[in-house]
Amino acid sequence: MYDNSEEFMTEITALVAKYGDYEAPILKSDGDLLIPLRADLKRSAAAADALAKAMADMMRKDKSLQKAKAERSGWIV
Repeated sequence: MYDNSEEFMTEITALVAKYGDYEAPILKSDGDLLIPLRADLKRSAAAADALAKAMADMMRKDKSLQKAKAERSGWIV
């Protein structure tokens, strides 16, 4: 690809190796560099997002919370 791409990849691989949350970097054919997050961390983040969404949906559908919110709305004196 480029004259110094091997040297670059050696240095960037050594740098990424210092951080355990990432997998080995990949230099794509178009010159883009990809440093993926570990798959288990991606799954953990996705699970946390799904839980947060489920909780938000439950709270949004809860009639008692909607009534309390309606009673609170307005100016606070």
